[in-house]
Amino acid sequence: MAVVALCGAEEIHLLWLGVDIDLPIRTFLSSSPSTGHHNEHIAMGVWQWYKGLAPNTRILMGVGIMAYAGAGMFLTDKVEEKIGFVATDKDKEDLRQAMPKITVVERGSR
Repeated sequence: MAVVALCGAEEIHLLWLGVDIDLPIRTFLSSSPSTGHHNEHIAMGVWQWYKGLAPNTRILMGVGIMAYAGAGMFLTDKVEEKIGFVATDKDKEDLRQAMPKITVVERGSR
């Protein structure tokens, strides 16, 4: 599964599972109805907190997150096999048929 995100000045364009989603940036920076505060303050606070950490701590956090993600990817496959969620040949063929075909067309001379 691949997610492609392109961030422009006015919107974020996501391509996820073959579905195009255009999200205006203002939805991410919308104000809270009760307090009127912007969500950007929270994001900036987290970034400032992260930048305030010692470099070795940031490295350890990054390595820890990558190790957690790698273990999750490895263990997910093992758990799926034990539960019985292994893709059959029919599922794989259906997926191949659902994928778009790419045809290369030679460009004509001008």
